[in-house]
Amino acid sequence: MQWALMRFLTALTAFSLVLACQWHVKPEENPTDAVLANGQASFLRDRYDRVENLREAVAFLSSACFRGFAHVEKHYDANGGVMCLEPVEQWFWCREGMFGEWTYNRDARSGVEKGENIERNNFVVVESSIALDRILAVQYFRRNLALRDWSSFLDVYGIPSMFFIGPPGVTEEKEKQYLAIAQDLVKDGRGYLPNGTDVKYVNGGGSGRPPFRDHLDYLDRQITLLGTGGLLTMLTESGSGTLAGSAHQEAFNQVAKADSVMVTEALRRDFDKPLLAAAFPGWPVEAGFRLTPEATVAVGSGSMQQG
Repeated sequence: MQWALMRFLTALTAFSLVLACQWHVKPEENPTDAVLANGQASFLRDRYDRVENLREAVAFLSSACFRGFAHVEKHYDANGGVMCLEPVEQWFWCREGMFGEWTYNRDARSGVEKGENIERNNFVVVESSIALDRILAVQYFRRNLALRDWSSFLDVYGIPSMFFIGPPGVTEEKEKQYLAIAQDLVKDGRGYLPNGTDVKYVNGGGSGRPPFRDHLDYLDRQITLLGTGGLLTMLTESGSGTLAGSAHQEAFNQVAKADSVMVTEALRRDFDKPLLAAAFPGWPVEAGFRLTPEATVAVGSGSMQQG
């Protein structure tokens, strides 16, 4: 449950960052032919507007930074236009080695390296060189072990051990009677003891502060560094004030930029380029899709937050 919860929260943060971006379809900054660039931008914008689930598709493609890869399949309308980019879960894919062609594992069988061949042009694919799932798994595992050890420690030492020291000169018969009284006192927490009896509490686990909280804090810091690409501002600025809020927002924006570049490159390669090759054969690509973490909506753009 701890692994599933933390993994869900990490993925949710990434999706939120990407979905807060603005998407644009516009000419390149320095096109060789401005008329051609504007025409291609208008054409692509119309094609993106027809995709029913663009927001969902972008969110799924961004999951590649955690799982290593992500595929969405193009679904076409009667006129041959793309009307949907359907996510295909990672467990349906396999490949031979690290750089083989992707093939479809229809039954999602474990250990399969070769599945059914696919028509590559029907998919948008994002590949990440480093999957955070793989890196964070070690830290999550260590964190779970620390929590387990802390729970075991509390089971043994959470309630301090209590010893009753009886008065001097007690007979063996009286010791048994006092022992019964002491056991009742431990259960109920109150009662009568003979004059001269003392109570001693023993702190368990040795002297000093148990190290579990410090160890968990350390692991959380490592997870934060890995999840944000080593952005120290997520750790150095604490609290929720203006300074801390600005530092954290800047770090999140940097993460969003990295993820948005990865998704943008995939859509330009697998969505824009085939469409432009068919509609503008023989002409260079002068416009394309962009996903940027900007607060304002430019002309020829849209918000990923829209339904």
